[in-house]
Amino acid sequence: MLSTAYVNIGDRLSAAYVNIGYTLGAAYVNIGDRLGYAYVNIGDRLGATYVNIGDKLGATYVNIGDRLGAAYVNIGDRLGTTYVNIGDKLGAAYVNIGDRLGDAYANIGDRLGAAYVNIGDRLGTAYVNIGNRLGAAYAIAYAHCLT
Repeated sequence: MLSTAYVNIGDRLSAAYVNIGYTLGAAYVNIGDRLGYAYVNIGDRLGATYVNIGDKLGATYVNIGDRLGAAYVNIGDRLGTTYVNIGDKLGAAYVNIGDRLGDAYANIGDRLGAAYVNIGDRLGTAYVNIGNRLGAAYAIAYAHCLT
């Protein structure tokens, strides 16, 4: 009876007076729609009329991802091409730890074992391998001493 005779919050308030979702936005200003059309919508109108951080700031002035790299120096591409890229140009011009250091000087995995002594293979072949040669040349404790 209170809602029928007087005002029902869901129905009568929006129909007779102002519904926050619909009528307030239609008669006055709806934050989502009318504020953006009549005045300035942060997402659309601010970027179109003035400057949108994603598009217009990068096109008119400098976009960190594209324009800064094209006009000045992009850390990923332009710094490596013009000056020295740690991955490629530093290894090509000077010494790359993975490849060039192993080719020109000694690579711990391959060249140190081939030219000098590799702990896994060459030490066992030329001298004594703890697992195989020491057991074969001398005695394995479990096999010879216990039998």
